[in-house]
Amino acid sequence: MRIYNKKTFGFGIFALALGLLNIVAGVMTGFDGKGVFLIVLLFLIGAGSLARSLSQKMSREDKLEERDERNQLIDMKSKSLAFRLTQGISFVLGLLFLVSGAVAKDDAIVALGLGFLFTVTISMFGEMGAFLHYEKKL
Repeated sequence: MRIYNKKTFGFGIFALALGLLNIVAGVMTGFDGKGVFLIVLLFLIGAGSLARSLSQKMSREDKLEERDERNQLIDMKSKSLAFRLTQGISFVLGLLFLVSGAVAKDDAIVALGLGFLFTVTISMFGEMGAFLHYEKKL
């Protein structure tokens, strides 16, 4: 038995391990409907990933799908949009916490706002660094 796609194989093993851990947790605390659903879902995903990684034909299809330029463009655009949304939401939350902390005269709420704004600053520096890196590289 040969592993043709190691990344998919690792993901399958990880999903199966999570399913086993959920079974152990269910035995210790009791099973409920959500837990059973999650266990079944994890085992199905894990088994499917293992099957795809062990099949030469399916692994070749997966690698072709990964390398497709259209899929790479969609992936980059969706990550870029998610990053911008996260930046915007963090900025708005930071301002809201700063204003509400100043109105309530609560230092903890102001600190929370500063934390959100600090993450926005870090993400902007990271974005600038990535831009400069790829500007030189390309």
